[in-house]
Amino acid sequence: MTDLSVIIVSYNVRNLLATCLLSLDKARDGMEVETWVVDNASEDHTPEMVRERFPWVKLIANEENLGFAKANNIALKQGTGRHLMLLNPDTVLRPKSLSSLVQYLDDHPEYGAVGPKLLNEDGTYQPTGKRSVPTPWSSFCKLSGLSAAFPRSRFFNQYELGYLHEDQPHDIGALCGAAMMVRREAYDKVGGLDEQYFMYGEDIAWSDAIRRAGWKIGYLPDAPIMHIKGQSTQQDDASRDRHFFDAMKIFYRHRMRPGPVKTFMMDSGVEIAKIASRMRRNRRTWRAPLLDTGLMAGLVWVLMPLLGPRDPMIGPLLTGSPVMMLAMLGAYRARKPKEKRRAPFHIIAAIIFAFLAMAGYFLSGSNGRSGLFLTMWAGFGWVLLGSRRIFRTISRLPNVTARSVISGPDNVSRDWLKQQLEQGVKRDTWVWALWGNSTDSGDDNTLGLDIFARVEDLPELTRQRRVKQVLFSAGTATYEQILTFLELSPLPGVHVRILDESTLWPDPVKHAEDREQQEMDARKAENGDE
Repeated sequence: MTDLSVIIVSYNVRNLLATCLLSLDKARDGMEVETWVVDNASEDHTPEMVRERFPWVKLIANEENLGFAKANNIALKQGTGRHLMLLNPDTVLRPKSLSSLVQYLDDHPEYGAVGPKLLNEDGTYQPTGKRSVPTPWSSFCKLSGLSAAFPRSRFFNQYELGYLHEDQPHDIGALCGAAMMVRREAYDKVGGLDEQYFMYGEDIAWSDAIRRAGWKIGYLPDAPIMHIKGQSTQQDDASRDRHFFDAMKIFYRHRMRPGPVKTFMMDSGVEIAKIASRMRRNRRTWRAPLLDTGLMAGLVWVLMPLLGPRDPMIGPLLTGSPVMMLAMLGAYRARKPKEKRRAPFHIIAAIIFAFLAMAGYFLSGSNGRSGLFLTMWAGFGWVLLGSRRIFRTISRLPNVTARSVISGPDNVSRDWLKQQLEQGVKRDTWVWALWGNSTDSGDDNTLGLDIFARVEDLPELTRQRRVKQVLFSAGTATYEQILTFLELSPLPGVHVRILDESTLWPDPVKHAEDREQQEMDARKAENGDE
C-alpha cells in the first residue's frame, strides 16, 4: 500500500508549485508517495507545466475554481495512501518533512492528524501551524490585536497557543491546511473537508471533527516546512476578506449552534471585524487625507492668533476645504498599482488655488474680509500641494544602501541574474553572498557584482545595512541547507526567495509552440531536400 498521498490544490501559482514539487520529490525519504495536483482553473498554464515537467504527478485540471475544500476532496477520494496530506503549493519541504510526520502517526495510533512547524519565507516562526479551536473570546483577541500584543499570554493568545513553545511537540486543537497529515482511519470515519467552506476555516473544522471522533491532534516541530503565506490564495483583498469572515460565520454556527441573540451578537462582531480589516487594508487611502487635515489644522492654530479676532467659522473652513477640494479632484482615490491618474489633479488644484489668490487680491480693497479669506485659503492650498509634492519626491529617491543579495555564484543564479540584467534591472543593486565552504570568488563568475558577505554573516548585516531581499540558489545549497539556515538564523522583514532549476524554465505554452515550430521547420527542410 502507498505510504502517503499528498494533495496539492493550486491556483495561479505555477512557479511556486514547481519549487514545491521539486522539494517534495527530494523528501520521499524511501517512502512510496503518490502526489496529486488539483488545479482550480489557473490562467498561468499550471497544468501544462505539471504535465511537461512532473510526469510522476497525478493531475486533475478543473474547469472552474471549486475552492479549497471541494478540490481537495476530489483527490482525497482517489488517494490510496495509508496517510493523507494536504499541502499548499507555496511551501518548501526539507528531506525529512514527510517521513517524520508519517513516522509519528505510525508510532502514535491515538493521533488522527499531525502537522509540522511552519516557517515564514524569512525564516521566522509562523504561528498558524498550531492553533486551538476558536471560541468567541479567542476570536475577539485575535481580531482585536490583543493576541499580537501579548503573544505569550495564555489568557489573550488562546487561538495561536502562544504560551506553548514552538520548538516542542504538543497536543493542540487545530492544524493549518497548508501542511497537515491525516491518518487513513480518521478520514474514513469523519470524511473529507466540509464543502460549505470555499476558502479558510475548513482545516479548523476538519481538525475539530477528527478530535471529536476520539483522536488527538499533534504538532511536531522536528522538520519545519517553509510556507510563503498568502501566495496560494491569490485573490483581491476584498474577496479574501469575504471568504475569511464567511468561514467564521459558518464555523461558529455549525459548531456552537447559538440562539438568535448570540447569533446576532456574533454576526455583529464579525461585521465590525470586517470593517476594521477593510480600514486596515485601505489605510493608505484614508491616512493621506487625515494627515493633510492635521497639517491644515496646525497652520490654522499657528496663524489665526496672529490675525486677531475673526469669525469662528474661518478656522474649520480653512482646515477642511483644501482637503475636500483635493478629494473631489481624485487625489485620495485608491488606484491599482499600474493605473495612472485620470487627471493631473495637482495641476488643476494649483490653477484653482492661483485663481482664488488673485480673486482674494482684487477683493482685498473692496471687501477686505472676503479677500483675506480667499488669499489665506489659496495659501493653505499651496502649502498642502507643496508638502505632498515634497513627500512624494523624498519617497521616490533611490535608496543607495538597499541591496539585493544572491547566494552563489553558481549556474542557476548566474543564468537567472543574466536574464534580469537583460530585462533592464540595474546591476549596482545586486551583490553576492558566499557560503562558508565556497571558494568561488573569481571575477569571471560574478558578472561584475561585488562580494557582499558570507551567507553566515547575513543576519547581522541585514540589520546593519538595508538589505531588501535575499535569494538563495539551490544550485549552491540544498533545500535542507537553506531551510536549516533560515530556521537557525532568520532574516526578519527581508523578502527571501529560492532560485532553483524551475526558475529558468520557459513558459510551458510558449515552449510547446516553439517546439512545434521547430518540428515544422525540420519537416519543411526535409521536404525541401527531397
